[in-house]
Amino acid sequence: MTPFRRRTAGSPKPAAQTRSQRARLTAIPYLLLIALLAVGTVPIYSPFAGPRGVIAAAEGIAVGALVALAAARLRLGPLLTLALAAIAHVGLAPLLLRDVGSGMTAVRAVLAGTVTVWKDSLTLPLPLSGYAGMSILPWLVGLAITTLSARLLLAGWARTAGLAALALPTVLIAWGGRSAPAARLIGPALVVLLLLMWAAAARGQRASRLVTGTAESQQARRLVTLRHLVGATVILSIGASIGLALPAAQGERHLLREAFEPPLDLREYATPLGLTRSLETDQASARLFGIEGLPDGNRIAIATLDSYDGLAARISGGTGTDSGFRPLGTGVALAPTASEPTTVQLTMDGYALPWVPTVPTTASIEVGGERAPLLRETLYRDAASPTLITTAGLTSGDVVTVRTSPQAAPSAEELTSDTVVPTQLGTVENVPPGIASMASRIVGDQSDPVTQIVALQNALRAGAYSDGTNYASPPGHGAARLASMISHEQLIGDDEQYSVLMMLLCRSLNIPARVVMGFRPSTDGDASNVTGEDVYAWVEIPFKNHGWVPVDVTPDRDQVPQQQAAQDTINPQPQALQPPLPLPKPEELPPSYDDPDQDHNQPEPAPQSASRLVLLIGGSILALLAPFLLILGLKALRRRRRRRRPGADGALGAWDELIDLARDLRAPITSGATRQETAQSLDDRFPSADLIPVANDVDEAVFGAGEPASDTLNSLWSSADTAASQMRSSLSLPRRLRGRLSPRSLASRRHTTASNRARRNRTS
Repeated sequence: MTPFRRRTAGSPKPAAQTRSQRARLTAIPYLLLIALLAVGTVPIYSPFAGPRGVIAAAEGIAVGALVALAAARLRLGPLLTLALAAIAHVGLAPLLLRDVGSGMTAVRAVLAGTVTVWKDSLTLPLPLSGYAGMSILPWLVGLAITTLSARLLLAGWARTAGLAALALPTVLIAWGGRSAPAARLIGPALVVLLLLMWAAAARGQRASRLVTGTAESQQARRLVTLRHLVGATVILSIGASIGLALPAAQGERHLLREAFEPPLDLREYATPLGLTRSLETDQASARLFGIEGLPDGNRIAIATLDSYDGLAARISGGTGTDSGFRPLGTGVALAPTASEPTTVQLTMDGYALPWVPTVPTTASIEVGGERAPLLRETLYRDAASPTLITTAGLTSGDVVTVRTSPQAAPSAEELTSDTVVPTQLGTVENVPPGIASMASRIVGDQSDPVTQIVALQNALRAGAYSDGTNYASPPGHGAARLASMISHEQLIGDDEQYSVLMMLLCRSLNIPARVVMGFRPSTDGDASNVTGEDVYAWVEIPFKNHGWVPVDVTPDRDQVPQQQAAQDTINPQPQALQPPLPLPKPEELPPSYDDPDQDHNQPEPAPQSASRLVLLIGGSILALLAPFLLILGLKALRRRRRRRRPGADGALGAWDELIDLARDLRAPITSGATRQETAQSLDDRFPSADLIPVANDVDEAVFGAGEPASDTLNSLWSSADTAASQMRSSLSLPRRLRGRLSPRSLASRRHTTASNRARRNRTS
């Protein structure tokens, strides 16, 4: 008698040892897959200009790995795994992501961002960290791809899982920017980890089979471990060699964001410089906005214009993929910040323009007041200049808070030792022919740009100032107006004409110059309030060591024309009006912000109604339930089609319904078996269903003489329905639900009816 070795109470069972060893073998490729996905998150660092995107992607990977483990443990199918991932997305994203807000605001942001973040991340300017809800992109990509690849690996599809994992860096690179951090290291690391994961999974499967057969053999386990280490070393060497041999990306890099147009282009707005005359005369004593914290001598800017088309000076918006007006994100730095920046607060009163007042050296800006949420959503900045605009328009009560680093204007002596920096600005076209000759006459043989700028400035400031109230000085700065201005013996005009004339004179000498329109608060003696009398325009020129330096070219306002005609003084004639400018296209017309009769205290748009919120949540829930509703609908349509079949086909349809139900309930179905054999095998799994009598009735209906009557078919289908009900009742509620939603029977390639028809002419 062979003695049996007695197992002690504390020693584990051999089956438990085998399961533990299998779990350890599966954990190695699983951890390598997570490492592969973690390395794939590096490309999202650059678009966010920091770790926020990488952190969101890592959180998505962690949650996706847990979802895949739970789905494998519960043996969930693809659709139920997708539903579990969707629940994790909606439930955890509002809690983990930092830029979506809190409470129901975060839930709404996550639901809306799931649909809109894909395009927003391509149309918004980089970095994306300045805009709310952008971390939804890396989170969602990490969650979805990790859930898919990890579930495939746990199901034994290691190669497919590795290829699916490579989709994560691919998506993040496609939605990224032009720069890619550690580009030479990411590729080799991904290749090495992919090959190691494949090798570990393959060797783990072979080792699992070997351990199962030799659970008590210590020598076999040591052999498996040794072979595993040797194989991993070989694969690592091969992967590193292949990764390092990959050529680095050369040439121009094409971005996915280049295929999308900017979300909004406001370059066709009417030039704000044309409002100079009306502000100075019609609103001279009107309080536009109040100022707190502005250092003495500083000025307020509202628009920077660097192009000219013969009709007006305009905002070019720059060139390239980042041109035009783009939404201004929260906390976006507009200029370098000094060690101790100054806070300036502007409170709107009679100011009703879309152009947002700022300080020329604005580092950051924030809007406040009752309309703060609306202003944040409609606030845009020019990519090529510090110009800001809100499509909602500013009105009384709006507050603009600016953090600035004020800089004193350099003296002429300081600029003498500096140099002008060549800068690409907007185009200048249809310039009056006398501009170039006037510039050459003023500068003479001087070749130094600083000397030329000073000469032009002195020549213009020697002219006379007139806003049309004391002399016939027409408004506007079109080519005809400037040509008339320089044709007279004495220059006569206001800020509008002088600033544009200086820009054109400088540009004719290849000196980069742009016009800035704004306000000089101390003009009327009260620096705390800005009125229409404080309107001002100047020219900015870039210098290497001082940045954009303001150049004042408008004569003092008490420097009136020297000679006035008698009729102009006694009985001035009406001002000559220029021909109206061509209107933009109707769909591009700006808001009517210069209408004095306009009611600027319009009520704020109503907040999002409860019905829209209900529709948003309901639509999201319906989108999540759509796959399951589709499965239920297809199964109902299949049953209806089978139930309407006449004769023996109807009997076969009843049996097919039972077989498909067994397949959805994950019962084993032997291919090629007869109905009697299938019923006997299923009877052990579902003893209360009595499938053997049903199989006998189906055989009798199929192989009996003649076609079965309708009453026989009705009775047969009633028996099949009863058996199906018993099959479901023998299982727990989660398994019954999984069976109803399982697509296994829909995706099966086995056509039961066809095989049954082939056996109709032979005995069962």
